[in-house]
Amino acid sequence: MFDNKNILLISYVFPPYYGIGGRRWARHAEYLAKSGYTVHVICAKNPFDKISLWQKNIEGNKSIIVHTLPSRFPKSLLNYRSGLLNKIIYKFWITILPFFTKSNFLDRSVFWKSVMLRKANELIKTNEIKKVIVTGGPFSVLYYATLLKKTFPDLFLMSDWRDPWTWAPNWGYSNLAPERMKEENRMELITLKDSDVITVPTDSMKMSIVKMYPEFANKIQIVPHFFDMDEIPVKQKSQSNKLRLVYYGTTYIQTGHFFEELVKSLKAFSDDVTLDIYSDNPNCKPIFDKHKVTNVNYFQILPAHLLFSKFENYDMVLLVHPDYGKDNISTKFYEIIYSRTPVFLISEAGIASDFLISNKLGYHARKGEIHSVLNQLISFKNNIPYNKSYDVSGFSLPAITSQIIKLLTH
Repeated sequence: MFDNKNILLISYVFPPYYGIGGRRWARHAEYLAKSGYTVHVICAKNPFDKISLWQKNIEGNKSIIVHTLPSRFPKSLLNYRSGLLNKIIYKFWITILPFFTKSNFLDRSVFWKSVMLRKANELIKTNEIKKVIVTGGPFSVLYYATLLKKTFPDLFLMSDWRDPWTWAPNWGYSNLAPERMKEENRMELITLKDSDVITVPTDSMKMSIVKMYPEFANKIQIVPHFFDMDEIPVKQKSQSNKLRLVYYGTTYIQTGHFFEELVKSLKAFSDDVTLDIYSDNPNCKPIFDKHKVTNVNYFQILPAHLLFSKFENYDMVLLVHPDYGKDNISTKFYEIIYSRTPVFLISEAGIASDFLISNKLGYHARKGEIHSVLNQLISFKNNIPYNKSYDVSGFSLPAITSQIIKLLTH
């Protein structure tokens, strides 16, 4: 146990920084504060016109003290805009940025090292902080945090990996040159070696790390993604003569082949199915537009409590996973299950689809099966078989925050 309840949280993406990356630790910071902790947060300045959906969860909270630092990463690489001048600026940075780092030059924290460490040192000394949590991606920041131990060797460091690092299919690693990947592997190894605990959200991530670094197996702890019961009203579904699907969040470019197949089925079943999409980046929209699909509607992403208040008017949640996500049981699974809404998952077979089917929580279609599964779901109408008794309370926000506190006080 430790008496000093000051914690340092280093989270490059944190409200008001826009994006889903800030949700996990904005909400945990909120509940750590409710448990009596003072959370000092170091984060990057928001480079976007929009602000985080979770800004209201932390603003005005005297126990969450946010220190926003300049990121120094080129804005033109974060928010690409059309036009000749913007193309020239983009080309300029893509050309010269590789000369400033030996690692992944698209890592947003590549220029953040000195300014972050300076502030971290200051906060640790001033508040006598003994416990530090760092989260990524971006991933360089995980390595930077280990350098704090040179000055504070007794510091307890929890490194939270929200996504795979060097083995990730995204974040630019799949196209990284061998010498740059070597540097990323070096930073990954040091992070594992010098962190006291490594937390990951999924079993598959833990298995991947243990397979690559078996000597650090005892450091890896699973801290799952959570859902907030207060955001999700559980209501009786309204009745309709159509199958009403809802999709929310990011639509990944890598899922284009699934959407190409889906769009044909939606068009064929235009009188029987509707799909509402809530997203701020509907990459699939051009596919629907190309085929002139009329039973698909687009909406801006909503705060969770507003989105889930609409779930009484939807029969199923559509999830479309890229191939690298077939084993990923994300936050969405738990919050959807709590709302008592069946899932229609389109993906390759994997842990995620097995979980849904074995627990009778949804339906799965691989490539080539979308039309037949959708036809089956239409036949159920308002009586889709579903296991309403499945218990997800262990994945609630308070439960997962309690798990984090146990790790910190062990």
